[in-house]
Amino acid sequence: DIENFRKALSSHSNILFSPSFGVDALPIEIVTEHIREHIFQKHRAQKNTDGQIKTDSDVITPDSGFTNNSVLLILPSRNLALQYVQNLLKGYETVEKLEQFESDCSLKEPEDPKLLKLSADHQQLFGGNVDDRFCFGITLFRKKAVLYAEYTKCDLLVASPLGLAHYL
Repeated sequence: DIENFRKALSSHSNILFSPSFGVDALPIEIVTEHIREHIFQKHRAQKNTDGQIKTDSDVITPDSGFTNNSVLLILPSRNLALQYVQNLLKGYETVEKLEQFESDCSLKEPEDPKLLKLSADHQQLFGGNVDDRFCFGITLFRKKAVLYAEYTKCDLLVASPLGLAHYL
C-alpha cells in the first residue's frame, strides 16, 4: 500500500490523501520527502535553463510560469499544517520566522480534557489548533527555509481550502 502511494506521488498527479489518522507518521514523511525532492529538482532545472540562456541567447527554453510555486499542499487545519511543516523543515540549519509560525499554528489555550477520552484518530485530527483559514508560502534552499514567503515567489504554498479561497 505504501509502495503504491510512493508510485502515485512519483507520477506527479494530483493526489487526494485522506487516510485514517493513526499513529503512523510514515505518510507525512513520504509526502514531505517528495515535496523537498520535487522543489530541488525544479531548482536544478531552473539553474540549468538559466545557464543555457547565458551561453546561447537563441536557445528555446521551457516557460518558467507566471509564479514560482511548484507545490500546493492543502490541509484542513493549522495543527496538521504544523505537523507537515515541522517534518518538512527537519535538517535545515536556518528557518526564518519559525517562532511566528509555531505560535500561529499551536494551540493558545489548554486542550479540552474531554478530547483525551476520545479515540486516537479523533485526538490527532481535532487536537491542537483546528483553525481552518490559513495560507502561507515557504521557500526552500539547501540549508535555509523561509516561512511566510510571498505567495507568488514561494516554492510551496500550504493552505486550507477556505484560506486558499480567501487569501488568493
